[in-house]
Amino acid sequence: MSTVLRLDAGGDGGGGGQNAEISPALVWGGFGLLAVVVVGLLVGLSRREGSESDRFGDR
Repeated sequence: MSTVLRLDAGGDGGGGGQNAEISPALVWGGFGLLAVVVVGLLVGLSRREGSESDRFGDR
């Protein structure tokens, strides 16, 4: 978490020069979020197939 705060502070202060350091962090952060979303969807679908009435009966 400290690296995220440092990159954010550097982006606010430094402007152009820091962008090369920020973009890889943003890319990896984006991939991490995508991975979490994909895994969540897969887990949700597998649970949904296993117990539809239990999980999604109310919706």
